[in-house]
Amino acid sequence: MRTVGAVMYLLNNFGDNPAELLKQAILLGGDTDSTASISLGIAMINHSLDKLPEFLLKDLVNHKFGRDFIIDLGIRLSKKYNIA
Repeated sequence: MRTVGAVMYLLNNFGDNPAELLKQAILLGGDTDSTASISLGIAMINHSLDKLPEFLLKDLVNHKFGRDFIIDLGIRLSKKYNIA
């Protein structure tokens, strides 16, 4: 339940700035990996990938279910559910 509150706080205060959202998620402490990934995932629904800090995509593993798969899945889901 604390993660939900942290995600809502981050989205409300930093949802328009993915890099700052990530930084603030880490600074909150606690379950930072879950909080950051959920917050950033939701925030990016309305942003293009070029708003993400380069390091988040540059070294991301790209195997069968890697970077390209995740990006394609996100695009297909957003089209299916009319998001963004």
